[in-house]
Amino acid sequence: MTAMIKRLFSAIILATFSMALNAQGYWKLESKTDDYTMEKEYLISHYSRGLIDAIYFVNDENLKVIRDYKGLTYFDTCWNAAVYNDGKIDDYTGTIYCRLINSGDDYEEFKLDDMTISYDGYAGDGKIDTNGFFSYFYIACEPEQLKKANYITFQYYDKISKQTISRKISLAGFTKAYNSIRY
Repeated sequence: MTAMIKRLFSAIILATFSMALNAQGYWKLESKTDDYTMEKEYLISHYSRGLIDAIYFVNDENLKVIRDYKGLTYFDTCWNAAVYNDGKIDDYTGTIYCRLINSGDDYEEFKLDDMTISYDGYAGDGKIDTNGFFSYFYIACEPEQLKKANYITFQYYDKISKQTISRKISLAGFTKAYNSIRY
């Protein structure tokens, strides 16, 4: 009986530890080859809870930040897009506040005005439906900025949920993924 309790306790600790790691996410180096130029383009993707929530485009030095929306949760938005706007949600232009957090009170903060937040569906045509959709925006970042920070946070108005939201993306593992690029 005692051995069974120990195994159960160990399983609970292991499950808790793995959930904490999954919540933080991880960075993964990926590449694709341009069919026309035959140049290899490197991407560093951040996965959290099984979804991509950020992609760093190495060649362009741009970070694409992605937010996922469950379609049925936002049924009215999906309905309005389908009925009134050919399955599309219009882009939103607004201010995004960004912080690169090194540790504790050590951070670099900047405000980005007139940033475009776009919305797309998961289907090949990009139309919004009840299967869900996502929003995204691009931030210009040098790799050295991301390498020295522990987190990057964003605060902006989300027109879908009609509230100001905050996003926090861990940069743990970004340096390792970036340094494994081979040209």
